[in-house]
Amino acid sequence: MGRIQSFFNTPQRQALGWTLLGIFGIFMAAGGIWFLTDDGSNGAKIADAGATTSTPTPSATATRTSTPSPTASPSATPTPTETPTVAPTTRPVTNTNTSTGSSGSTDSTGSGGSNNDQAPEPTPVPTAPPVVAGGAFCPPTSVGPGSLPSGRVAGAVKVSGTEAAEGTVDVYVAFDGVLGPSTKNIIDSQGKSGFRIDFSANVSTCANRVGASISVFANGQFFPTGRSVGDGGGQLIPVTVDLP
Repeated sequence: MGRIQSFFNTPQRQALGWTLLGIFGIFMAAGGIWFLTDDGSNGAKIADAGATTSTPTPSATATRTSTPSPTASPSATPTPTETPTVAPTTRPVTNTNTSTGSSGSTDSTGSGGSNNDQAPEPTPVPTAPPVVAGGAFCPPTSVGPGSLPSGRVAGAVKVSGTEAAEGTVDVYVAFDGVLGPSTKNIIDSQGKSGFRIDFSANVSTCANRVGASISVFANGQFFPTGRSVGDGGGQLIPVTVDLP
């Protein structure tokens, strides 16, 4: 044993020993396989004698068949129908009066009889005085009938009963409803809102002819003065412009 150990005391000899041991093991394994497969008579392999050859039976594999989806049939296109024309109808008159009497048509006192339908009276709107002038307003001239002032229209300007703010109201003098000279309202030293406009009379073909009625126009309303051009009532014509 000591000799074997002394023989394999180097790495080279140890590698050689392991190699020989491996080769010997391979031969021993081959001999074992030969003894297992040989029955000693006709050389048939025991493993082959006892083996049963089985033929694999192919199994049916289920194949998934896709079912075609039903094809959508085209829908019928609706045929456009002609839109009937509605004949205009007359709306019946509705009686807005309230009956306080017994059943049936009664008047406002409750007695029998029918009550006539009456539309509510419209709120009166200030309108311009009738235009009877022979023409448009004629401005003053340097010579002739319109060269000298014939009078002055002046007065207070109020809105809802209070003094109007300065420069917020345009005031016109009108002759038979035809607008003439204008100005904006001013505030005097006492804090009062007012206006003044001088005018001149002119020939009969002008709106501001002698005899034309004088009024004041502001914010769509006319304010009559009760005076006319050249009536001899004095040059100052007072009027108050009181706007809602």
